[in-house]
Amino acid sequence: MSKRDQLICKMPASCWGQWWRDGLPCGNGEIGLLLHGGVEEETILINHSRLWHWGKSSPVPDVHEALKQTRDLIDQGNFASANSITSQALLDKGYDSALFLPCPLADLKILLEDCAPFSDYSRILHMDCAEIVTEWKFQGVSFKRKCFASRGK
Repeated sequence: MSKRDQLICKMPASCWGQWWRDGLPCGNGEIGLLLHGGVEEETILINHSRLWHWGKSSPVPDVHEALKQTRDLIDQGNFASANSITSQALLDKGYDSALFLPCPLADLKILLEDCAPFSDYSRILHMDCAEIVTEWKFQGVSFKRKCFASRGK
């Protein structure tokens, strides 16, 4: 397997406060998992495709006129202002939309006692097979945890 088909993390998401964005995703199109990769406390967030709510969409208006101003601001190095031009143009034309938000089904916690300090940590998303492998060493012993979402049917 090529390393270009892998997303490799050298620390658990818990090192950054268990932020969801630091978890690795895994799923089969219907069931989704988000793995944080903790050693002593692993959190796996579980979701299902039918558990999304509150989204609404409306037709996107033509705001092409904002493109030139956005590009000019980027060329000037004013990225913060450029970032808001298109959003403001959409609001000015009455665009009202909201993203669908996940409503997680559950989170699964796996607790291990006395695994610190650990070393040689890695958390790898193998994108060719949608498997996440977490590995570490503790007191000279190698540990490996695998996670995947089965295709089902």
